[in-house]
Amino acid sequence: MTAIAAIQWESLGTIAAAFVLAVWALRDPDTERQPSAAAGQETVVRLKAKVRGRPVQAVELKDGAVIGRVPGCDLVLDDSTVSKHHARIHCDAAPLIEDLDSTNGTYVNGRPVDGPTALRRGDRIALGAAKIVFLGLAARTSKNPKG
Repeated sequence: MTAIAAIQWESLGTIAAAFVLAVWALRDPDTERQPSAAAGQETVVRLKAKVRGRPVQAVELKDGAVIGRVPGCDLVLDDSTVSKHHARIHCDAAPLIEDLDSTNGTYVNGRPVDGPTALRRGDRIALGAAKIVFLGLAARTSKNPKG
């Protein structure tokens, strides 16, 4: 093998190693720490919600939970700027939030949600005047495990 060919292969190896290192450095560290629901467990979403004039409340919601203003919602935010059925949270491969055609929209970190939007720990969600912080996922033992 000539010296030039050896240098080219060594350079290619260096480039490949730099690429792998860059992918590793730019990964979402929360993705690796999200608990997976084992048998007898369900994944729940942990949030901190603030509606003006009320104290902050910490809540845990099940997959598919609806957030809105009416009593049938999983998280009721009693605020006129929040729609009756404002948003839904899913826990597929990653936690997602989607707007349910609300009047005032749903925002994540100041950006409007226009379809299922991934959530990361610490994200700030705005539903009308209500403010929510996404705290992450947790696994909880279900009361009626199937099996």
